[in-house]
Amino acid sequence: LAAKRDQFLPVAWGTPGHKANLLLFPWAGAGGLSWRFLEEHLRASFAVWPVVLPQREVRGPYPPAASLPQIAAAIAAEIEEKIPATQGLLFLGHSMGAALAYETAHCLAPQRATSLEALFASSCRAPQWRLARPVSPRPSLDGLGPLEADLALFDSYRPST
Repeated sequence: LAAKRDQFLPVAWGTPGHKANLLLFPWAGAGGLSWRFLEEHLRASFAVWPVVLPQREVRGPYPPAASLPQIAAAIAAEIEEKIPATQGLLFLGHSMGAALAYETAHCLAPQRATSLEALFASSCRAPQWRLARPVSPRPSLDGLGPLEADLALFDSYRPST
């Protein structure tokens, strides 16, 4: 598949047609290629879809998104468009990516949500604990582009219920 600049899921690793699709949601400042170290271990068992966020890889010039729920809704729409409803979904997210995976699961159409078999989250507070989390001041990250934008999104994020 050819990568497209306006897509969150531009290309899948592995052979299309697997019964299960694994979506990899990157951590703050990272891109889809950050998961490359897992490719050879996963591609035989899954169609692997690394999520590519704005200002990363092929999406470099695009402006950052306004909120995690906005990104999640766009990813859910692409899932509906690209992955047959008969195929299973697994989400793996690390840190900010775990929150984005959670929000994407909430955005899936009700009939599609049943195909979500698992959501694996690492290094991220559970949603109910995030609600009370105060935003702590950060040192300036001028010049770090995607990392700075992602941390601002993550700090302002409040989970869906």
